[in-house]
Amino acid sequence: ADMGLNVLLHGDGGQSFFAMPNAKLDNNLIGVTVLAPNAQMKWGGVGNNRPDAPQHVTLVKDLVTQVLPQMMPGFNPNKVYFTGVSGGSLTLTTAMIPMFGNMFQSGYLILCGGLASPNGIPAGAIGPNTRIHFQTTTNELAFLQTSIPQAVADVNAAVAALGLPVDQAAKQFTFDGTPTGGHCAFDGQAFASGIQAMVSQFGTVMLQSQPVAGI
Repeated sequence: ADMGLNVLLHGDGGQSFFAMPNAKLDNNLIGVTVLAPNAQMKWGGVGNNRPDAPQHVTLVKDLVTQVLPQMMPGFNPNKVYFTGVSGGSLTLTTAMIPMFGNMFQSGYLILCGGLASPNGIPAGAIGPNTRIHFQTTTNELAFLQTSIPQAVADVNAAVAALGLPVDQAAKQFTFDGTPTGGHCAFDGQAFASGIQAMVSQFGTVMLQSQPVAGI
């Protein structure tokens, strides 16, 4: 089978690293979780200040392109998706997509977080077939209620430059903030179960562009 990866960057403190909501093989995507390279287990920094994000995503890029092919030979390097949770999402949007999106064109599931890039998203970082979905909740953290729309605007500007047909772009680049819940509590219950509800339906939302049940 043509196997790919779903690489998850956890939220601040590492809960989703240890819970590994993407553990189950999904649509031939092997789940990988990566622990942030600092004692605080925070990707890029703290809050909406993530100065270490460029350094951290460079490590993730090296892991995916150099280390994992030796550990798990045979996965398709052109089928590498990323999932972000909270701080992991801030790091993906502010650094991974702008810096290395040209290498990873499959897709990004951006959960309960988002942070604009200091210099915007350069041409080529988002491809004509890249899939990006932002998911948040009605009672999101206050600072994220500001920063997520800015990250979405960044993506929208890059997508507009691609000149895709409107209906295609509308299916490929999506945003949903309808679930009633707190930070990452997409199921209306709690952080961990909300994350699990989304990630366990990765194929539904990312590959089929269908609504997720139970959120």
